[in-house]
Amino acid sequence: LIIERLIEASAENAELRVAVERARTEVEAARREAMEVTRTSSADRRRAQNLEDEVAALRKRLEMTESNLRTVVQAAKTRRSSPLEDSDAKAILDILSTTGASEEGEPGA
Repeated sequence: LIIERLIEASAENAELRVAVERARTEVEAARREAMEVTRTSSADRRRAQNLEDEVAALRKRLEMTESNLRTVVQAAKTRRSSPLEDSDAKAILDILSTTGASEEGEPGA
């Protein structure tokens, strides 16, 4: 009777050891997965922040462009009706090409 009980306890002990080892493996896998999710969410937050910053910069550029356009339109409305001289056109084109080149050199532009 004692030997039978000892055999049963030994078998039960072996089953429990297997169950504990399986649980440890599952816990470690869950821990690794949680760490990966945390890492991924951090990267996603950084990416979202970068996109928000980019949107803000684009909005600011849009506002400046709209302001410049309003200024040009207002100037065109109040300007006398005479054709542009070649020197005026060249000056405007020089300014626009300089502005365009400097904007292309800006990071994130």
